[in-house]
Amino acid sequence: MTRVDEFDHFYSSTARTTLKATYAVAGDRNVAFEATIDAYRRAWRDWTKIRNHAPDSWVRNEAWRLTALERSTHLLRRRQEEDADVELIAALSRMKVDDRRLIALMTLGSVDLEVACREVGVPVQQGAEAVTTALVDLESALGDSLDQIEERLHHLGAVVNSVVLPAAGVIRHRAQLGRRRNTIALVAGTVAIVLGGSVAVVGQPVDAERQRMGQERADLVLQAQRMDNGELLSAAQVEPLDRARKWSVLSTNDDAREKTPYATCPPTRFADPDPIRAWVRTFEAAGSTERVAQSVEVTGNAGRADTARRTLERWFGDCKLPRVQLTRSWTVRRPFGDYRILQLVSEEGETQVFTVGIGTTGMIITTIVHKTDGDDGPDLRTFAHVLDSAVAGVCRYGGGRCASGLNIVESVPPPVSSAPAFLAVADLPPIKEVEAVWTAVPSRATTNPSSTVCDKADFAGAKRSARTYVMPSAREVPESFGLTQTVGKFRDADAAEDFVKEVRRSIAQCPDKNLAAQLEGARELDIQRTDDALTWLISLEVTSQEQAFYRTALIRRGDIVTQVTLTTTATYDMSPREFSALAQRAGERLMYYR
Repeated sequence: MTRVDEFDHFYSSTARTTLKATYAVAGDRNVAFEATIDAYRRAWRDWTKIRNHAPDSWVRNEAWRLTALERSTHLLRRRQEEDADVELIAALSRMKVDDRRLIALMTLGSVDLEVACREVGVPVQQGAEAVTTALVDLESALGDSLDQIEERLHHLGAVVNSVVLPAAGVIRHRAQLGRRRNTIALVAGTVAIVLGGSVAVVGQPVDAERQRMGQERADLVLQAQRMDNGELLSAAQVEPLDRARKWSVLSTNDDAREKTPYATCPPTRFADPDPIRAWVRTFEAAGSTERVAQSVEVTGNAGRADTARRTLERWFGDCKLPRVQLTRSWTVRRPFGDYRILQLVSEEGETQVFTVGIGTTGMIITTIVHKTDGDDGPDLRTFAHVLDSAVAGVCRYGGGRCASGLNIVESVPPPVSSAPAFLAVADLPPIKEVEAVWTAVPSRATTNPSSTVCDKADFAGAKRSARTYVMPSAREVPESFGLTQTVGKFRDADAAEDFVKEVRRSIAQCPDKNLAAQLEGARELDIQRTDDALTWLISLEVTSQEQAFYRTALIRRGDIVTQVTLTTTATYDMSPREFSALAQRAGERLMYYR
């Protein structure tokens, strides 16, 4: 591997993580961005010296030094982004600098305690005690559990996800320009002295630099062209998913122009519209319908791979197939780039579980899909190791950093639609034997469509939007059956809390004020990172022989409140467990409100 390739691989696989860790320490997205880019420019200038001596640690230290010395604005006086967790940033700012760096490195920096302590320059025992004390202080300051704080720290990095990082070639080019300016100044000064003031400067043409960068880009493509079927998973590597059966390769296809999907949910075969190389290998377990598919897409660069990853997450996470529901989601924390695992359940005919793993390394994205009959998927850790093996098999060709170490945490499903704070179609459970897909439609109602006769939730004073979920293709389902969701942002958390209290009071008093109304099954839910979460079943006597039933939920997260209401019929309904799970998902998705 050439020196240029080596640096490019290093940059593409570490820059985003470095930016996140630097932002957690600096508290300002622009400051973190500038410091990170400057640090990588300096790394390229000294690449020969640092390449074999923990360059990732060197870059993080350099980025921190630049934020601390060159941009000395106090953390809390820096400009805060609208999507920033200001409360968490403020709590971090009150810590000792070394403690803040240790926590940032161990969460957003994805390094272990020993490496973090070495980087900060403290003994491991001292670092462990400092981190423990700092986390206790955070729990006290924020009023969150340790798990909630860890999740907030990881979500802190989401603030910089929208930042577009320059390509590695641009970093090298800028570094080279800076070096040339220094060299030119030195030469000019020397010539001026020797020749009495006359100066001659010769610089490399920009066109030549562009040509060289193009050649380096071609080297990466040529490297990817050397991949073959041997880099894909083998039957032996898939076998741990079900050791009771003998696994074999069913087929291997390397046609990058093929469009036929290899799994349920995706509308086409590959997420990158024009992959350089692509494979799909399928496996079968003897004597069963259990199957595994592996997809490998070699994209043009790490940025395209990241775009393809988000596309895949959207395809599976917002699956629009009849009777398919997204039930669970996990993030696999890794030293050099996280994986995403999603689990979907299909009730189309016999129950089937689909477990989907998505991982990237440099410019290559790998997807594993496991399908099995019944209610249970594979062991989660085993599946994560199979996914890790698949990514590791192609890592050296994609320019990614190859490292082991898996930490699996349950997480909120990825944002999947144009309205990420709302329920996705795949969040909704199948209804009885209805062979139809839920459809989400923005509501244009001037009043709150999720309000019931009891709650009178008008969302007054809030910036409100709503969606309606129906099954228009299911002729057997009456029009009265459906789901609505309203999301409102209040002026502050106190106003939102007052609104929830008023709605809660109104529902509790409803049976006394409306003799036709009854309350059943009122309960509070424990939803991570929410402040209030309640559900009710409201029945309303329409006639002496007919009753209408409404399941409604109200969830608050800070200054944002959502109400979800299901209008049921005698035939079509959700169970209390299904509706509670739906309310929980609605609360989780509030974190994506923008």
